[in-house]
Amino acid sequence: MEKEYTEQESLQLITEMINAARNDMQNGRGDLVILWGYVIASLALGNFALIQMLGVHNPLIYLIWTLTIPLFIISAIIESRKERRTKVKNRITSIIASLWNGYAITVCVALTMLYAGAAIFRSSEIYALINPLILSLTGLAIFVTGRIFRFKPFVYGGIVFWTGAIVCILGSGYMYIQGFHFIVSAICMIAGFIVPGHLLNRKKE
Repeated sequence: MEKEYTEQESLQLITEMINAARNDMQNGRGDLVILWGYVIASLALGNFALIQMLGVHNPLIYLIWTLTIPLFIISAIIESRKERRTKVKNRITSIIASLWNGYAITVCVALTMLYAGAAIFRSSEIYALINPLILSLTGLAIFVTGRIFRFKPFVYGGIVFWTGAIVCILGSGYMYIQGFHFIVSAICMIAGFIVPGHLLNRKKE
């Protein structure tokens, strides 16, 4: 028979779970966020450089993003080992893990839909939605993470990503720099991942 908690006990239990999850996040989570931030920002800037050299219509310039595949594998291994070392399972941490797993799946599904739509309707203009969509989804995931952990830099990071998505959409009709949205993505990764990640690591010192 499950124990019935009073309202005060329930709030205390939730607070303890959040605090435990925050401690868990500070023990190495910042490193993973920083890693993703630097890698994605570098790839975005690299993609921008390739566009300037080879042109936006060269399909080979986008192969640079296949470098994220090893990063996914490395991240999965790190998280798996960390999960095995964790003696006490925290419901909040599990929720956050599910959030980011759902994010990754949603990004894959969204990209499949966009590429399929571009092929079906024979319109390359659909590709202009890729970066804004990914930035929006990333903003949602990092914002919710920040709200749950009560870590404001992640919350502000989510707002940065949403702003970047809007800039990409609005700038598509007015910016004449090919691949400018990759510059926006790099800025978002720096402000939304790298800076908060370093601040998170500083909290555990």
